[in-house]
Amino acid sequence: MTTTVVTPRLPVEYLDIVDYHDALDRLKLLNRGSGFGITIQRTKSDKRALKQTRKVHLQCFKSRAYKSTSTGQRKSSTKSTECPYRASLTRQDGGWRVDVLVPEHNHELDFASPEPTLQRRQKPRAPHRAIAAFTPYPMEENNFPLAGPSHPMSSTPQAPGIPAPFAGPPQFFPTPQVPRFNPVVNVVNVVNPQVQPEVTVTATPTGSRHNRRGGYAIMTEIKRIQVPASQRLVSSSRNHFSAEAPAFLVYNEGFNAILGQSPNLLIAYEDKFPFAHGAGIYSSQHDLVLVTSNKYIPEGKFEKTVMISKMTRKPDNSWIRHEVLTVAVMANGGTNYSDNAFLFCAQGDYRDLGGLVSMDAEYPHRTTPLLNNYNGRRFNSLNDVAVHPGDGSIWFTDPIYGFEEGLRPKPELPNQVYRFDPQTGDVRVVADGFDRPKGICFSNYERSVYITDTGRVHGDGSVDPLRPATIYAFDIIEKRSTKWLTNRRVFAMVDTGIPQSIKCDIAGNVYAACGDGLNVWNSAGTLLGKALIPGGISSFCFGRHGEMFLLNENRFWIMEVANNVVGAVLERMRERTGAARTEPAGRERDGDSDGDSMASLFA
Repeated sequence: MTTTVVTPRLPVEYLDIVDYHDALDRLKLLNRGSGFGITIQRTKSDKRALKQTRKVHLQCFKSRAYKSTSTGQRKSSTKSTECPYRASLTRQDGGWRVDVLVPEHNHELDFASPEPTLQRRQKPRAPHRAIAAFTPYPMEENNFPLAGPSHPMSSTPQAPGIPAPFAGPPQFFPTPQVPRFNPVVNVVNVVNPQVQPEVTVTATPTGSRHNRRGGYAIMTEIKRIQVPASQRLVSSSRNHFSAEAPAFLVYNEGFNAILGQSPNLLIAYEDKFPFAHGAGIYSSQHDLVLVTSNKYIPEGKFEKTVMISKMTRKPDNSWIRHEVLTVAVMANGGTNYSDNAFLFCAQGDYRDLGGLVSMDAEYPHRTTPLLNNYNGRRFNSLNDVAVHPGDGSIWFTDPIYGFEEGLRPKPELPNQVYRFDPQTGDVRVVADGFDRPKGICFSNYERSVYITDTGRVHGDGSVDPLRPATIYAFDIIEKRSTKWLTNRRVFAMVDTGIPQSIKCDIAGNVYAACGDGLNVWNSAGTLLGKALIPGGISSFCFGRHGEMFLLNENRFWIMEVANNVVGAVLERMRERTGAARTEPAGRERDGDSDGDSMASLFA
């Protein structure tokens, strides 16, 4: 008997579907269209826990598992026979990544058309149409495209390979896929393999180590959705708006004043590893953004590390990323320290204590450790930092995430917030009683400080909905020539994910990076609106007037808003060398707002 080994083309590498069952149904049909079916190996024996599923194992439908009936020493054993095909589904970026572990089949494939019905659901959900507007654009050097106005396809309302809106009898259409760093991207009609659109985008790498882009990836039709109070207050679903596609949700008219007339969301840069996770420091002098990556294992190495990247804007408004080599071990949060220096939080590891590190803005970016212990006791893992512009003191948070992730030794200090005076060397605790303190920032007039508590999510990945995902506000008072925190109060609690990074604008509005995107409150704690980002964001920062940078792990976003929206940190730096700051009439003071509209803030 002759064995035929076939290696078919995997029809999809990523599914932009949040629901676990819908992703499996879609993949079943796509594999049938390629000539073979799949079976599912449950990762959860308890079907009630399927919503917590993070990985699903797949095998060919001709593969069977059997248990040995041997009576010897090995009483029972389980193994798979017949077809060796193996694959898996893993949650990523609000969807599922498809990894093929063993692509070979040892049997002939049947390229029969997929059946129009599903085994589990007779009426499948309509495919997600909101992100189907991705189209290729010309590349530069080692660029792999997402979209752009210069490509001839961008002018057509519907590109080849993208199906018509869902209608009619039960039938599944393939979700349009964004090209994911594939040098040859073919748009394949999986439903009918015999009919293929004549669209091919070919990229020839030039050997550059940076993934550079010649333009933005433009996501068309960014909707601005006015959310009525009735839909928010009385609803049959927990999340009435899912972040499956970028959108602006307006809960209060004040958010319209922030967005302006023509808000937009652009993907300026994308890479294979999570380079855009933390920090987010914009330098107006050099027009660059410093970001820190999430923990990852570089190719050819065996230990997790964190990379600091410098995102630089080119004359054609495209962005390029450069790696910055520093002594900051496991860098995380950061902020502007002076006109010529930045400040980073180094979490450290088992060999390095971590602490506060200053880095020069000019190349070669010389780094200087400022602080790495509290009176002889090691910090846990510094997370975020803010500089008080009045006295130059440095305020930072220190949760135990490093220990929970297996990167730091056993904690020697509680979860606390500290104040460090670099002039006198005084280090002291200013706030405690937190579960996991994370983000910190000062209000627009430095009378208050906002601190986020992210105890809902622990470092090992476990989620406890009974723990806080809350932003707390404190009043700053001066007593005996030093500053103290008093009047602790709940400012806001996020409804999706945790509030990781937090910042204020010059009008007193509070912005936080959450699990569904960027959430915005006014100084009275009223939720104004959200900028939904698929997969949420981990950090962000303000840029030029009317410009914000959102960090989405593998993607670096630009959010265009009203021209009068400016970050409070950048405004303080501009005024540091100028005249004393005065309070314009009509602008909100810290915590004194009794209205929700921003119409009078910029009068």
